Amino acid sequence: MSKWPGTPVILWRWMLSFGQGAGAYMTAASKYPEDDELRAWYFNSTLDCMRNAGVPIDNFLVVAFGLQESVPKMKKIWTISALARRWQRPRKY
Repeated sequence: MSKWPGTPVILWRWMLSFGQGAGAYMTAASKYPEDDELRAWYFNSTLDCMRNAGVPIDNFLVVAFGLQESVPKMKKIWTISALARRWQRPRKY
């Protein structure tokens, strides 16, 4: 089964929604300082939305390079934060 909906109109709306979501995440990322972990989190969410929207690779790379620059700055402070440790705990199912 395909990941994308069937008709072109639905596909267009689907891609538009992801594009708008990417813009909102990018705005949210710009509100945080460069060394904040949520800035990197929102950059990552932006990339996910951009991938689903099918944006050109040039636009994708601009955000990817922003994420690449923010992660080392963020790690100096936030390596042991609750958000980082959330993924290190064993999950109970």
